[in-house]
Amino acid sequence: MQTSPVAWFRETFYSRWSWWLLLLTFALTFFSPDRGAAGKLYRLFIALPALLMLSAPMITGLKEIKSVRWLALLSLYFLLSIFWSGEMDSFDNHLLRILSVWGFVLLLYYISLYRPEMFARIDLVMVGFGLVWLLIIISNWDSLWESSHHHKIMMDVTYGVFSRPRQVGWMLAILSLLSLQRMFSKDSRFLLWIILTMVFIVALFLTQSRGGLLVFFVGVFVFFIINNGRMHRRSVALLCVGLLSVIGFFYNFYSDLFASLLTRGASGRFIIWQNWYDLWQGDVIKLFFGHGFGAVSTENMLYGRLMPHY
Repeated sequence: MQTSPVAWFRETFYSRWSWWLLLLTFALTFFSPDRGAAGKLYRLFIALPALLMLSAPMITGLKEIKSVRWLALLSLYFLLSIFWSGEMDSFDNHLLRILSVWGFVLLLYYISLYRPEMFARIDLVMVGFGLVWLLIIISNWDSLWESSHHHKIMMDVTYGVFSRPRQVGWMLAILSLLSLQRMFSKDSRFLLWIILTMVFIVALFLTQSRGGLLVFFVGVFVFFIINNGRMHRRSVALLCVGLLSVIGFFYNFYSDLFASLLTRGASGRFIIWQNWYDLWQGDVIKLFFGHGFGAVSTENMLYGRLMPHY
């Protein structure tokens, strides 16, 4: 039976190119000096080919995956919220973002089918990229290397597509969780992974990203709930000791940094949440369907000026 050129091309893409495109995605994410250029390169050379290679059998297989179905529902809700708010002038931009996410999902799906041995190592590869990325950040982090004990450690350097310290914190939280789950996997080098996990956690604390810390601690909580019956008590005890040691270290030697995490301003969040609660109470329909992205209702009068939020 002869194979058509289109089928052969798809097969080659699935089995060979998808893995290399994933590595390119990680490289653009962690090492690109221009965030805008990285986004355009990703959409043109990675997300677009992944979307174009989608076939009917692939769609059938994707529909069997529960998480993919939830993502489809979330994407639909996101699009409906744009229509709901009437913000059609930025519809194409939001649509590109959704398609970019789906391009990455499809890439992972292709690899899971045609390169399962590599799919099982994706977290290892991502942690490897992330470790090099963190070393670059640390080597250029000026306030981290100040000799004075009276200076404040501030996140004064970012790298890759992460343009703000809180974004660096989000990625460090993800890398910490990936290292954490490797600690409890079979045939893992436990000591190596606990060291890497502690390195990522310490760096996360130094970024002072409260959002990143929230992601990490919620992730740890969920991880323990899901894997409660499969973890060795000694390993869990060592991890708890490590986490407490990190917290105690910052509390005793970097008290200003620790206090900053607890006392820093809320950036108007409480006023935003109060406004959100009042809006929910005012309209039953919008209680369930929201106001839509970019709607007038997503702005608050805070300190004499409008504060947009979502």
